Amino acid sequence: MFESLKNSAFSSGHQKYRSLLFLEICKAVYKYYYSKLKAEKKIDFDDMIFSAIDCLDKSPAFKYKHIIVDEFQDISTSRMMFLRKLINHGNSKLFAVGDDWQAIFRFAGCDLGLFLGFQNIFEYSCNSFITSTHRNSVELQNIIEPFIELNPEQLKKHLISQKHVTDPVQIIKYDGDETDPFKLALTLISKSDETARVLVLGRNNGDIESILGPDVKFDRRTRKIHFDKLSEMCIDYKTVHASKGLEEDFVILINANDDKYGFPNKVEDDPLLSLVLSSPSEFEFSEERRLFYVSLTRACLRTFILTKKYAESSFVAEIEPRCKVLGEVGEAPSEELIKCPRCGSGHLVMRNDKSGNQFYGCSNFPYCDYTINDLRAVTMNKRCPRCDDFLVLRKGEHCFLGCHNYPVCTYTESRKQK
Repeated sequence: MFESLKNSAFSSGHQKYRSLLFLEICKAVYKYYYSKLKAEKKIDFDDMIFSAIDCLDKSPAFKYKHIIVDEFQDISTSRMMFLRKLINHGNSKLFAVGDDWQAIFRFAGCDLGLFLGFQNIFEYSCNSFITSTHRNSVELQNIIEPFIELNPEQLKKHLISQKHVTDPVQIIKYDGDETDPFKLALTLISKSDETARVLVLGRNNGDIESILGPDVKFDRRTRKIHFDKLSEMCIDYKTVHASKGLEEDFVILINANDDKYGFPNKVEDDPLLSLVLSSPSEFEFSEERRLFYVSLTRACLRTFILTKKYAESSFVAEIEPRCKVLGEVGEAPSEELIKCPRCGSGHLVMRNDKSGNQFYGCSNFPYCDYTINDLRAVTMNKRCPRCDDFLVLRKGEHCFLGCHNYPVCTYTESRKQK
């Protein structure tokens, strides 16, 4: 097995050297592992599956007319071998249900390539699509479907909902620790329901530490979170992986940051994993994208995403134009935050220059240095159709509206002088 893996195609000399080194280490660990199993007269889960395959050749039993498999997107190579053997053993008909958009267990040996290649593996098969969702709203589908469908390696589909929820995804940006934005999210939820059930999701088990404080405590046995000011709320903590199949009215996603262990988690997409997959993905962070999709579809009503102001997750940045941004912690959340026309991810904040004059600047400063002194133009919020900057009143022979981005953008619009 290890020798065949060493003969795999590698993208570069460095990748080949790294992979061969890993395989040598892995081979030694594998031999030690199986020597321990043998010494203790034990077998593991894959051994059980292979033993079951061998047993079918010797048994007239276990013949079924129909076989149903749920969560088929999570199938592994060994389980697929057993399933095919079982079907052939009883000349069975197979009915499989799965969703490739929710394939998130590659680390446990699941291989999405087997799901996507279903019709090549099982002859005389056909696909049917479940097109309705009763959990998520139309508004959420409009936010999340363009995000998940960006990966061309997955099946194209469109879910229909009769449910409507205003602003189903709300983003809270913060600068500092994560406790205050977490408490803000709970406070906003309490305005709808003081006894709400809330599911707090982290990319990793350790993410819980970032939101704890003197008045926010975590019971590691029950995995319940307690916030002193909202003691009637039922707040559970889980990783996104553990939340699969669950739902709550409200969800808070924490640690949605651009970090090695953030979201997307940079470690999960190590090229070494492609050595044991039937169809390795060429799309960057493909499984992390599906995991983010799962996190946003757990809420029946509303999801709050907490992200660092200067280290925003690339996934959050993608969906932000379609979401409500509540602003920085410490500011009163505004119902009408005005997006920065330059970077698109920040919003305009009132500031004062050294002389005390007011102007608007981007909340993403210093990463975005957009400013505008014309307060009236921002209040009117009339945008240039070419570059989306503000149209400001200019005077020449006649009054007219011109783009604030002049001379980069020369768009003008006539306006009769009052």
